[in-house]
Amino acid sequence: MKQASLFLLIVWGLFLAGCGDSDSGNTPNSSANIAPIQWSDDPETIVLRFDERRNESPAIEQASDIPLCTLWGDGRLVWINPLEERREVLEARLTSDEIRALIETVIFSGFYSWQSDFILPNAPNPAIQSVTLNVADSERTVSRFSDWPAAGFTSTLEACQAAAETRALFRPLGAWISAEGIVREERVPYWQWPGPGVGFTLAELEAGGPRWVEDSVASFIWEW
Repeated sequence: MKQASLFLLIVWGLFLAGCGDSDSGNTPNSSANIAPIQWSDDPETIVLRFDERRNESPAIEQASDIPLCTLWGDGRLVWINPLEERREVLEARLTSDEIRALIETVIFSGFYSWQSDFILPNAPNPAIQSVTLNVADSERTVSRFSDWPAAGFTSTLEACQAAAETRALFRPLGAWISAEGIVREERVPYWQWPGPGVGFTLAELEAGGPRWVEDSVASFIWEW
């Protein structure tokens, strides 16, 4: 009988550190087309977020998921850029005008008329998609398994991913990481843990619980 082996999977609790200086004019905004839009300029406040996850994805995978696109109150933007063979994480800084334009795009696409739909479709392990908008001291999330009206999720996600002309590869300045032992599957690729490069082993990480890492160690593990 084939003997199962054990390996550890890193789970990131990302601290998405910003890039550049924050824009100073990102409090109450107005447009000729709609009533003034207000959002918190707190760098810890999420103004807009797009998520997607499989219904039956393991909890350990959900813990390490990065939202498809996230905008914070200070204009920090972090998003997934899908490539042919991999995904890269990009970051940028939006001005107050760019934040307002992105919020207007989401609103004009019908966000406040969309309704959540949690009925599971007849498909293996379907994905649920969510959009969260937090403006005027009111947060609203719409989640759907089924198709979105007028392909609203796809169009607004693409607007979020294209909101910044200048972007850079995301590099975490710090992160909480943890490890959990799972039974190895041959079909799942794996890499040897570079223990000497980070100062601790996966076994030590699993036994000791979540650990905060910073700077070069965080970047090293991120690239690993």
